[in-house]
Amino acid sequence: MDGRREQHVTRSLLVILGLLTLAGQILEAERAPHLPVLTMRLDGAWVRSVDAGGAAERAGIRTGDFVTEVGGQGVGALHRPRTLLKRCRAGEAVTLRLQRDDIPVTAVLVLRSATRIEILWRLAVAGVGIFTLLIGVLVYVKKPRRLTLIFAGVCYVLGYLIHPPYVPAIAGLPFVRDLIQECFTFLLPPLLVHLFLLFPFRHAALETKPRLPRLLYLPSVLLLVGIQGQRWLLPGSGADAIVHLVGGIAAGVLWVLGILTALWLFARSYRRAQTDVARAKVRAVLWGTVLGLLPVALVLVLHELWPGRMFPGDRLAVLSTVLIPLSFGYAIVRHGIFDATLIVRRSLGLTVGAILILAAYFGTYLFLNHVLRPMPEGTPLWVSFVSMLVAALVFLLFQAHRPALLANAAGTRRRDQQTLLCELGQSLCGQTQHDQLVRTIAQFTAEALGSERVAFFEKTSEGQLEAAYLEGLGVEELQRYRFSPNLSHKLEHLTEPTDRGDLETDLPFGYLSPADQSVLEALGTEIIVPLPAEEGLRGMISVGRQTFGEPYTSDDLQLVQTIAAEGSIALENTALHERVRQEEQWRREVALARDLQKRLLPNQLPQGDALEISGFSVPAKGVGGDYYDGFRNPWGEIVLVIGDASGKWVSGAILMANLQGLVKGEAMRRDQPPRIVQRINRRVCEMKKPERYITFCLARVDPLTGKLAYCNAGHPSPLLVRTDGRIEELEDGGLPLGIRPQATYDGGTIVMRSGDVLLLYTDGITERWRGREQFGEERLHQIARENRRLSARALQEAVLSAVQQFAPTPLDDDTTLLVAKML
Repeated sequence: MDGRREQHVTRSLLVILGLLTLAGQILEAERAPHLPVLTMRLDGAWVRSVDAGGAAERAGIRTGDFVTEVGGQGVGALHRPRTLLKRCRAGEAVTLRLQRDDIPVTAVLVLRSATRIEILWRLAVAGVGIFTLLIGVLVYVKKPRRLTLIFAGVCYVLGYLIHPPYVPAIAGLPFVRDLIQECFTFLLPPLLVHLFLLFPFRHAALETKPRLPRLLYLPSVLLLVGIQGQRWLLPGSGADAIVHLVGGIAAGVLWVLGILTALWLFARSYRRAQTDVARAKVRAVLWGTVLGLLPVALVLVLHELWPGRMFPGDRLAVLSTVLIPLSFGYAIVRHGIFDATLIVRRSLGLTVGAILILAAYFGTYLFLNHVLRPMPEGTPLWVSFVSMLVAALVFLLFQAHRPALLANAAGTRRRDQQTLLCELGQSLCGQTQHDQLVRTIAQFTAEALGSERVAFFEKTSEGQLEAAYLEGLGVEELQRYRFSPNLSHKLEHLTEPTDRGDLETDLPFGYLSPADQSVLEALGTEIIVPLPAEEGLRGMISVGRQTFGEPYTSDDLQLVQTIAAEGSIALENTALHERVRQEEQWRREVALARDLQKRLLPNQLPQGDALEISGFSVPAKGVGGDYYDGFRNPWGEIVLVIGDASGKWVSGAILMANLQGLVKGEAMRRDQPPRIVQRINRRVCEMKKPERYITFCLARVDPLTGKLAYCNAGHPSPLLVRTDGRIEELEDGGLPLGIRPQATYDGGTIVMRSGDVLLLYTDGITERWRGREQFGEERLHQIARENRRLSARALQEAVLSAVQQFAPTPLDDDTTLLVAKML
């Protein structure tokens, strides 16, 4: 069963259970004027206290008596004295058989009618119980979550304990009601602790210890099983006294531990809350819980210590429990379930619904009374029950059609969902303009949900979510609607629509920055809908409140999730289309750059009677950042240059194109290579490309004398291979070009003899990898030494063949080699 279906089933069961209990509570409240006054307090079959001067005292009943029979009917687990006495009528004399110090005693109790004050008191207590139950059920129906389910459980248990429902005196139903009441007494403390582990912020212990909720309820379950088992296995006044003592102590311990733990959790949450809003959220519930539970706990303790004594205002303590659901209701209302504006706007519809329900109830009640007028015993209870069923049926029918009625009244009736989805698919089909696509998704979302305001957010280059579309706002104004990095990171993990209240609850300690709060308030955000992508989040849709004021349903959330999924696919297609277009543009640019680079590289290197030169360059990606050249200067010398830019592909090629122009201009001067390289370095630094640098080497050879002058600017050291196989590395120079404008350079001078070979290369040769093994300089030295007697071109081909045999995979770096041999 998926999550939504499980929520729907749970909500339906809770509503049915709540309606049945509510009906029982109303019937019990209707009996309030007719119930007799017992003038004594019973705990099971034990008389806990006797009112001074009351009917029980006049009948001779004393505190500590154990009731064995009521009106000739034996008392047991299924029939408790209080239940049996409530069936009697006021003014009726009821015979009680008692056990007093193991001596049988008979007492005749004349039950009296309740006074007006006592009836009002009973109705007030009934109202508290009914109101508490209704708050819990309503909160969960409006917002089905684990937190609200536990809250509904707390409200249901409290409402049941404050005002137990009426059940017919058949088939042991009164016993079931009393048993449920006893179970709820033990289960309420762990329920409160469980609630406070979830509210206002989910406690970290629930993540590290997922079985903790089960352990919370285990002591209560074990105590209940033990007490009930002892009561059934060992009947009698003595056993019941033990059960009563153990049960009272256990219930007291559970209540004290539960309240203390709840207060500790609240204090801890308040301490860790980082904003005033989060602290106010905790503070309201904290004081509501304290003021609601402490009076009841105090009265229970006082009555346990002095059973027969009356305390001023002890009855009013029960009324204080209504502060608990009210405080929770206030906190949850403040954070997104209800809205005061919505309540005002829906007041007309709710008023009409209330009139219909009341009319249905009283109409049915009066009609049945008229039909049953000859009956002398008065109106039976089933008449009220049937009237409530008819009213409930009318309420369900009105509730089912209320959204449509309110939408019609507001003039914002929504169209059929299938029609909207079909139109959305047609609108998105073939759409390639990103801005128009975003506008279409936002507008269809607003129309589908009947929302007042919908905003579309997309990720920026910094990873933040920024508004990309909001009806009526320009691009400049949209920049004001941006979420902080913390909230954007949190939204990255959303997989389904969520409302604002859940979002704040899931944040660490409810932290939401003032800037994010102002954005959410300005947009009136009710629901946040993620647009998923293959990796992370593509964007987000902020949905405001509905125009006619209704809360969003699970069907609405499913609909907007479908819209988001289709919109995300359309955005992905648009992004792919844009990527294809950009790649096509890049291919054209690369083709132009490749053509430019071919023109930059020399078509023919200078040759002489005493010097043979050969070179090649193979870019790794069609366009590279390597560069070599050779040309004669006005004095007959041959200038050889090689360079390797840090940037690859197009950026490296562009940088090397600029370098070629600098070299051609500076190398024609009479200065020595270090001076030439120094001027080139200053010009490269003026390009203001701090992320780029160039390793560079310039050598100048006199073909007649063999004199070689060079300067190496951070480039792999050129190799001079002598005829006898010795290899000399040309290392003199300085920093690579483009790092420091004031850099100075050294140079070297050496004489090449007949048969000597000069190799200038880039690291694409020596840093070629095969698995974890590198081609390396030693292997290059060996190949150059073994092939030194070959021509310059043959030596070049031997080196390239050795590199390809070493690692036949495609090149991962630009590869350039320049060979000069003295003849």
